Amino acid sequence: MTIGERSIKIAIFLFMIVMFLEGIALGMIYERGGEYYLEKFKPEPTSFEKNYSDICAQDNLSLHDTSKCLRDYVRTFYNYTIRSDIIRTDENIKQYGGDCHDYTLMYIRMFKRLGYNTKKINFYGNDSGHTFVLVWDENIDEYCKVDLLNAHCMTTINVTNKYIY
Repeated sequence: MTIGERSIKIAIFLFMIVMFLEGIALGMIYERGGEYYLEKFKPEPTSFEKNYSDICAQDNLSLHDTSKCLRDYVRTFYNYTIRSDIIRTDENIKQYGGDCHDYTLMYIRMFKRLGYNTKKINFYGNDSGHTFVLVWDENIDEYCKVDLLNAHCMTTINVTNKYIY
């Protein structure tokens, strides 16, 4: 093997390692629903954030009412469009639309900014899949499933340390 051939093989090997590590990093960001971006980079509120924050961030709103408020806000620009699953900005989704993945990540960002806990739920069938978000308050008094233009909420009742749903 010549020096040139050895150099090419080393370069290919190093390139493969870099791509592997980049894939792991992107996978971690993707799996966390874009939350890494929110934790590391907190830009100034956009006009999008100011719009829903002015309406839905009232102190007296329950999680149920907040979910309905955010859903009603999203309804004003909702445009279901199948797109590749990359993390998009809220402004981009508002302008160009998105699919369940895009709207789920947008809802996660909105609920997180309002102080709620979230969990992205993914499930897949033979040929397709779906994504939505579960949201709950700090006391787990309420939780909601928010899915595109639907918000279904449940209230928990603590009866002698047993929760009834």
